[in-house]
Amino acid sequence: MLVWECDRILGMCEFGSAIALASRGQYILYRNLLKLNNQGYEIYLAVRDSIFDTFFQRKSIQAVVKLNEIALIVFSNEREEIVEWIN
Repeated sequence: MLVWECDRILGMCEFGSAIALASRGQYILYRNLLKLNNQGYEIYLAVRDSIFDTFFQRKSIQAVVKLNEIALIVFSNEREEIVEWIN
């Protein structure tokens, strides 16, 4: 599994980097190579629950995530556990 982490207070820098990777084709390239190699792996963007509950609730961010088919892992940093997997 490949994971990019989005955990800053606003999350914009890491999210912007992940989207930049997607727009340059790297995210899509990695995802497609994993599919072509039948490895059963998926690529995810890891997001703190506090960021997901605020920043990722914006309609514009939801649209970008959907448009780029970005799979997310929402995690709790305090509890050190995965809260939700979103494909």
